[in-house]
Amino acid sequence: MDKTIKRVPHDQCTGCGACYNKCSIQAITMEYDSEGFIFPKIGDACVNCGACAQACPALNPLPLHPVPVSYAVWANNEIRAKSSSGGMFTLLANEIIRENGVVCGAKYTDDFQFVYHAWAADSEELNPLRGSKYVQSETRLTYREAKEFLERLESGTDMPLFTSCCPGWIQYCEKKHPELLPNISTCKSPMEMFAAVLKKKEEHGKMHFHVAVMPCTAKKFEAAREEFKKDGWPDVDAVITTQELIRMISISGIAFNEIEPEAIDMPFGYISGAGVIFGVTGGVTEAVLRNVISTKTNSELVTIANSGQRGNEGIKEFEANAGDRTLKIAVVSGLANAETIITRIKNGEKFDFVEVMACPGGCVCGGGQPFAYSYERDERGKGLYDSDKQNSIRKSAENPVLSSVYHDIIKDNAHELLHVNYSKRSK
Repeated sequence: MDKTIKRVPHDQCTGCGACYNKCSIQAITMEYDSEGFIFPKIGDACVNCGACAQACPALNPLPLHPVPVSYAVWANNEIRAKSSSGGMFTLLANEIIRENGVVCGAKYTDDFQFVYHAWAADSEELNPLRGSKYVQSETRLTYREAKEFLERLESGTDMPLFTSCCPGWIQYCEKKHPELLPNISTCKSPMEMFAAVLKKKEEHGKMHFHVAVMPCTAKKFEAAREEFKKDGWPDVDAVITTQELIRMISISGIAFNEIEPEAIDMPFGYISGAGVIFGVTGGVTEAVLRNVISTKTNSELVTIANSGQRGNEGIKEFEANAGDRTLKIAVVSGLANAETIITRIKNGEKFDFVEVMACPGGCVCGGGQPFAYSYERDERGKGLYDSDKQNSIRKSAENPVLSSVYHDIIKDNAHELLHVNYSKRSK
C-alpha cells in the first residue's frame, strides 16, 4: 500500500498544500492541472516516509460534531463595511493576534491576477486577508513559515534574527561564531537570489555566462561556494569588483557619452527603491521596516527613514513599532562592532533584529570599491537614498513584476532558489 498522498483520489484533494509544507526534503511540488486547479505532485526525491499522508486532511478527516450547532454572529458596522460574512473573520483574527498568535488567509497579488495564502501577526496585516475571493488560493509555504515564526517567538532561542546578505559576515559567523548560524536568515544574498532565478528562467533556453559586478571582494568567494552550485556549475560564473570594471573601462578607452543607452531586460529591469538602499548600512533594515510597518503615505516613509537606522555610525540602536509589537533593532557595520553586539547579546541583552555589514558604511564602502574618505562615504550613501526617493516604487512587495516572476519562474521552487543554510567552517 502506498504510504504517500498518491492514494488520494483527484476529486478529493483540495490542493491545500499541507503535504507540500510538511515534506522536509522538498519532494513535493504544487502544479496546476489542465483545468487550472493546483494539486501536489510527488517527485523522485520521495523516500516514502509517509509524513505527507499524515498531514493530509483528505486521509485524516476531522471528526464532525455529533450535534449540529449553528450561531448567528455579526460585527459592528465599521468592520462589516470592510468585510464579508458579517465581519466574523476580523473578530476572531484580532482575538488570536491579541493572544500572540498568527492568522493565515488568502490575499490577492498586487495585479489581482492570483490569490495566495499569507499570514498576519498584527492587525495591519489583516486587511488584505479580508473579503471573499471565491477562487483557489496558492498556500505556498504559509503553514511552515507561520509554525516557525510561532516556535521562534515562543521559545526565544532563535532571536534575534541576523541578516544574511553580507558574505564577509557569514564567513565570520561560520569560523568564529557557528553557534549563531541558526539565528541567521535563510535568505540568500541578492546576488545569489538573482543568479538562481535567472538560471531557472533560462534553463531550457539560451545559454548565458553570468558576470556579477560587485563592490565587495568577498562576493568572489561567495560565488564559488558549493551551496550556490547546481550540478557542479555555479549560479554566478564570475565576479568582478567595481575597481576591476573601472580599470577595464579605462584600458579599453570606452567613452560613455558616445554609448547609446539601452533598457534592462525585463522582467529584471523594474526595480524598487528598497532594493537600491541595500548598499548602505541600515538600508536592509529600512527595506524590512517598509514591509512590516504600514507605509501608505510619504509621511509614513519619512517616519521610517528617521527611525534611527541611517548614518555611518558603527552601531545604531533603536525601537520600532510593528503592529502590536515593539521591535528592538541594532544596525552594525564593521566586524569589530559586530563582535561588540554579539558579546552584549550573550550577556543577556535582547534584540529582535540585527543587520550586520562587514564593511564600515556598508557595501558602498566595500573592499572592491575605490578608496573613500569619511566624507565620501556619506556622499555615497546619500546617492543611494536620493535614487530611492526618485523611484516610484519604494517597497519591494509593491513591484508589479514580482508576482509574475514568482508565478512564472519561481513557482514551487522558492526554497531551492531563494534560501540557504550555512554550517560551521574551519578555514
